[in-house]
Amino acid sequence: SIMGIAARTNKINIEGTKMKVSKVMGSNPRRVIEVHIEFEMPPGTFSDKEKDILKNAALTCPVAKSLHPDIIQGLNFIYK
Repeated sequence: SIMGIAARTNKINIEGTKMKVSKVMGSNPRRVIEVHIEFEMPPGTFSDKEKDILKNAALTCPVAKSLHPDIIQGLNFIYK
């Protein structure tokens, strides 16, 4: 949602973006210890500024900020 708002505000077309989400489970106690999100951006040309805007939106997402600080969060953006 936050990336969509940032894209709309800055007139960046991210229509067709795909995401893959995976988790890593720990043991003792069994719980999520890592969350990884891969953003496959749609074909097109994104400027460095646009890439920074989208990455910053993902990093400052309120949902991400709500996770326990011990959970490792990995983000990967793939631009074609």
